[in-house]
Amino acid sequence: MSWTSRVALALALAACGSNGPTTTTMNVGPAGGMVTMSGVTLVVPAGALAAPTDIVVTATAESAADYDLSSPIFHFEPDGTTFTMPFEIRIQLDGTPAEPPQIYWSGSAVGESFVALETTMDGNTAVAHINHFSRGFAGKRKPGQNCTDALACPPGLICQGNVCVAPAICGDSTLQSGEACDDGNTMSNDGCSASCQTETPVDGDGDSYNSFVDCNDGNANIHPGATDTCYDCLDNDCAGGADTGCATVQCGDGIDNDGSGGTDFPADQDCRCATDQTEGPCEIACFPDGACPTGGGTCVNGCCAFLPAGNVAVP
Repeated sequence: MSWTSRVALALALAACGSNGPTTTTMNVGPAGGMVTMSGVTLVVPAGALAAPTDIVVTATAESAADYDLSSPIFHFEPDGTTFTMPFEIRIQLDGTPAEPPQIYWSGSAVGESFVALETTMDGNTAVAHINHFSRGFAGKRKPGQNCTDALACPPGLICQGNVCVAPAICGDSTLQSGEACDDGNTMSNDGCSASCQTETPVDGDGDSYNSFVDCNDGNANIHPGATDTCYDCLDNDCAGGADTGCATVQCGDGIDNDGSGGTDFPADQDCRCATDQTEGPCEIACFPDGACPTGGGTCVNGCCAFLPAGNVAVP
């Protein structure tokens, strides 16, 4: 016999003088307590009610057209009563459903639609938490029933095209509604954007390396495979670090080499980056024999090239 049939029978018996309990009332105060009737238990934590309250629970004969019920629809009063902390609601199921049901709860205003609560199972009992009194039951939405808004969907689902679906999560490697691609990350410039939309590769600097692989598509001298030039503060070969493989540099050695009062980049105003060769105004130091690297200019007072005033990192 279904819950609806059971409740209808109980009401009929009650009309004939039976004392079958379809409604129960219990006064619960700030100390908390438990209200129990056939098929449902309400656990009130200490401190949830500010004053003693007569809690009335009724197993109704109501139905919900869009749902398969696994319990009666219970009415909790006083309607609209809110709590300072959630109450636990435990609803015993009618039989063993093929799939675990959820507890649905109506809004605090009379007549509001049911909302799916986050529900766990304790044996054959569905357990959830509520923050106001209204109506609730255990059950499932009927197959093929459409949603009308986000509140009509179970927790974790959204109403899309009048159907409850899982929201697309960009970067989870699963192609979902609203995504043109999903490459397992939320980085742009790799063919699939941070919002999981397809990107078109471009070669902005004409160096034959497109923007998906070129770490600086505005400089033709910077691309994968290029020679990494020491002390220019640039990742010339797109290997993930500037000036890799270069000799020890002053702007990152933890020493105030030029006595300026500033140690390393950015404290020393003559350092353009942490891999700059020298803390002095010398941008490129001469070799010990007085020579300069190719393109470095002429050695003057130990310097092949001088920095402008201030440390402006090279982009």
